[in-house]
Amino acid sequence: WVSGAGDQEPHLGELADSWENNLTGWQLGCSNGEKLACDRLWLATGSTLKVQEQPLLTPLLVTNPLEVVNGLPVLTTHLRWGNCELYLMGGLAALQIGPTARNLAGARMASDRIVDALIKPRAFQPLIAV
Repeated sequence: WVSGAGDQEPHLGELADSWENNLTGWQLGCSNGEKLACDRLWLATGSTLKVQEQPLLTPLLVTNPLEVVNGLPVLTTHLRWGNCELYLMGGLAALQIGPTARNLAGARMASDRIVDALIKPRAFQPLIAV
């Protein structure tokens, strides 16, 4: 699901492996050939709990390397992927959230952390999860 400036209509579809994050937002290539520009991106990535097997995240491991433990990325306290403006929740945030990461309680915990990061200046956010 993606939304762009002024576009409140959600776009559902499968993302291809072409995407770019720049100062104006995300540029996405979809499997149907459609190109989308958006400022927010919400993904449902299935049940694979190995970040190295996620087609959309694998290139990010090359461009923005991150420590991985047993397939799970070591995110910041606010579930950010290092210095990149990408936040993860669900199973891939299990190292920071704990065993509830994949259920509703974990989703609530993760969303609280992400919202906190979005409203707090980055200078006041620790980079290492505690």
